[in-house]
Amino acid sequence: KIGGDIDRNQADWILDLATVDFTKGLNDHSREVFEKYKSSVLRVFDNNINSNKYSKEQVLVIKNARKIINNTSTEVLFERAQKGYDFKYEYKPSARGVGRPKIYRTENEE
Repeated sequence: KIGGDIDRNQADWILDLATVDFTKGLNDHSREVFEKYKSSVLRVFDNNINSNKYSKEQVLVIKNARKIINNTSTEVLFERAQKGYDFKYEYKPSARGVGRPKIYRTENEE
């Protein structure tokens, strides 16, 4: 279902997003990458909405998620990704395997 479709696309999305240089701000390249990402995500939602795999209630949930992405501007997508880029992630293994990441704000984060 939709989770599997997202998983199958996620690696390509990450590879494309990794080409963005956040130190240069929202430029032509990063705008193109985020617009491509948004179009691809919307396509995943559309394919699942039209797939007849879901109940009416489930379709409404997917349509709502699609609406949120559709109404999110490229600028906002970039800003949110930049906040993620500015974080420092430190992974500490736990006794049962890999623990949850601890996230620390960088000096320039408000």
